[in-house]
Amino acid sequence: MNQYKYLFAGFLALGCLAGMAQAEDLFSDDFESGNLSKWSINTTDISVTSSSLPFGASNQSVFYNDDGTVNSGGDFLFKDLPAIDGIGTIMSFDYYEPDDGNSADLNLGYTATTDLNNIDTAGWWLKLNDGAITFFSGEVAAGTKTYSLDTAYRVYVVVNDTASAFSYSAPAGDAQNIASGEFDVYFQDLSTLTVTYAGTGVNDNTDAVSRFGFRNFNTGNQVVYLDNVVISTIPEPAQFALLFGGLALILGVMRRRKA
Repeated sequence: MNQYKYLFAGFLALGCLAGMAQAEDLFSDDFESGNLSKWSINTTDISVTSSSLPFGASNQSVFYNDDGTVNSGGDFLFKDLPAIDGIGTIMSFDYYEPDDGNSADLNLGYTATTDLNNIDTAGWWLKLNDGAITFFSGEVAAGTKTYSLDTAYRVYVVVNDTASAFSYSAPAGDAQNIASGEFDVYFQDLSTLTVTYAGTGVNDNTDAVSRFGFRNFNTGNQVVYLDNVVISTIPEPAQFALLFGGLALILGVMRRRKA
């Protein structure tokens, strides 16, 4: 009888730990409000559009339409979110860059200021421009650092801002490891759902980052679309260890019953 009680307690604890290990959304915006009230911006070149291009009809998305006149330090769309510092997170968003002959030059990342082009204040820093992906904060491993224009993507950036490595489930469903001070980038084609690994970059986890966002430093015309921006947590390695420890306890009880 005691074995059954231990088994029940083990399953109950495992269920609680599994709940603890779920990701949590720290921020999300699908722009269906029709405004950018959740964000800090410094230009009228960034607005919300109801155009059916490129994410479907009756959908609101961000229209980044730079007329070639850039504010001092670039045109930015930023969100203050101190909770991203020192943890594992996933930044994801829909992205579309039309083949219109102009240079996009869109920068994104985590930073302590709005200055994404300063490695002293940016945790990680990525650039998307005319189908090319550049790891400005440094590159650890190279993947497919290109994407197609006139194609809608879901972009995933997995960031390890902790002091230790951890495992996570990649967008394709496979388990991946990421070291401390690194970030992994994936592009998922929204038509075919094909996932492409773009590479692994350097994340300076000694910087106390407090915001994330997008910035354009281009002096030429550019058009890009953004939608469904989400920042979510990744369960800490300790939670995974507890989860697997609970599973091992249950398996041990079951083996003793069989014996």
